[in-house]
Amino acid sequence: MISTRGHGIPPRGVTTRVSLDRTQPEEAVFRYEIGLDGELTDEQKDRLFRAASACPVRRTLSRRIRFDRAPDAAPAAPTLQPARNLAH
Repeated sequence: MISTRGHGIPPRGVTTRVSLDRTQPEEAVFRYEIGLDGELTDEQKDRLFRAASACPVRRTLSRRIRFDRAPDAAPAAPTLQPARNLAH
């Protein structure tokens, strides 16, 4: 989400639409549109579009991604042996 307040721009409505294009087997392409409501100057629009480009989610999804299986969180429970009668 674009933060208008952090850029000194009065908050207005922001609409986003994202689609995923997987037509290429080795590539996933996120296509997005950003709609900004209200009267904004070209400079304000530019600042908000640059902020969207620097978004942490976008930066994360733009990197190479891999999936690793997490190790079991809890070690296996020890097996209990039947009690032995120690009194002879």
